Amino acid sequence: LFGSVTMAAFISMILLYALGFIATMALGRVSGMNKMQSTMLFLIFFANASVVGNTIRNGRQHAMLASVLFVFLFALMWYYKDKKIDYRFGLASIIYSLMLVTHYQETFLAATLFASTFFYKHGLKEKIKVMVSFLASFILASWWLKGFIEGLKTSSLLSFQEGKRVFEFSKEVAIMNTMTIVMPLIFLCVMWWYYKKMKEKRELIFFMPMIILGILYLLKITTLIPILRNISQDPYVLFFLFFIAFILLREENKVSTSDKVRKLIAYGLVMASIGSVAISVFYTPFFEKSTPLDKEI
Repeated sequence: LFGSVTMAAFISMILLYALGFIATMALGRVSGMNKMQSTMLFLIFFANASVVGNTIRNGRQHAMLASVLFVFLFALMWYYKDKKIDYRFGLASIIYSLMLVTHYQETFLAATLFASTFFYKHGLKEKIKVMVSFLASFILASWWLKGFIEGLKTSSLLSFQEGKRVFEFSKEVAIMNTMTIVMPLIFLCVMWWYYKKMKEKRELIFFMPMIILGILYLLKITTLIPILRNISQDPYVLFFLFFIAFILLREENKVSTSDKVRKLIAYGLVMASIGSVAISVFYTPFFEKSTPLDKEI
């Protein structure tokens, strides 16, 4: 359409941010958040230093698209969490099938959403509907998965265990690897606080797959588990960040119980924003000039 790879990449990034905003607004609507809270969730999840470095600078639109689809999928799961599943739940199959052909790392983490809904739902019939929807997504993506699975035989994808880089602390990965400890720890603390505040304790079942994954990742047990050890640090960190932001923003009234706490949260958000921008400015390398080899490729 544009006759230029550069222009196509630039326009696609703008479209992805627009879709990300629509996704967070849809989630806010089904979860009872106001527009300000939804906007905050969008900024926290899509405008942090990790996204700037991993997606924008590296031009990884496929990872960005998977994250956008993840939010749409979570919004759908949350909507049907306490509702009877009808034919519109078939959208979950379509969304997840698109994730399957986009980027496997975020897609495997998103499987926890099906697990959450499956275990949370009452009745065998509802559980079967969730399972059928999950399996249907693989059928919808089979046109691509067939070649992908066949290609694994000659690919280094399974042997390239990116997740094990959490044990490295070189300058290039020091901050991110520190976040692989901090983020799941904060997530587990937030979940414990949320559990204490829950009116309906059963809701913990919905978040149980995420909690189990958080414990495994904090203890670095994921580096021993096939597939999970092939997922790099950024998707994990963003995964836990999303749920931290969602829970705290949605339960803002329960968090802000006093003026001191409100001020602490306000200052914390400002400092977190400044820190995120500082990392982008001083730590994330700026765009480099193309070398002769880059131009040849």
